[in-house]
Amino acid sequence: DLVTDIPQVGSIGQPSIEKILTSKPDLILGTIFQKSQYNLFSAISPTALIDPRKLHDFKARLRYTAQALGKRDQAEEVLAQYQ
Repeated sequence: DLVTDIPQVGSIGQPSIEKILTSKPDLILGTIFQKSQYNLFSAISPTALIDPRKLHDFKARLRYTAQALGKRDQAEEVLAQYQ
């Protein structure tokens, strides 16, 4: 329910720049595997790249993403409900 309104903008390996531009994001979240596209992404919107090798589990990734979005409290609520 929390992600139903998030538009699909391609895959990790093949993001659609057109769809990204059309969605007018406030923030772009990607992985370090998209490092070569960082300059393009950051020209569209502030961009944060996650290193999945350092953030092994979904809880760490959720906390990192929540921090980038300024929504730490909401992430902790979700994790508490998950427990």
